[in-house]
Amino acid sequence: LGHAVSVHRGYMPEVELVAADEARAIWAMEDVVDYADAPERSFRGSGHYQATYARTPDGWKIRALVLRRLRLDRG
Repeated sequence: LGHAVSVHRGYMPEVELVAADEARAIWAMEDVVDYADAPERSFRGSGHYQATYARTPDGWKIRALVLRRLRLDRG
């Protein structure tokens, strides 16, 4: 994002344990990205993250993460 100021929120997780060491989740998300030097590139978005997690000796780690946007407002 370089020179952008970003606020990114994830909330309302729905987590499912699919095996002893594996889980998947969907998170609602909202973000605001503001490019002060190029306001035409700024945007506000919302959608969902779909994530899979694996339990490791160091704790739970993200295995995969996909963002699916439902809305993207520019400027």
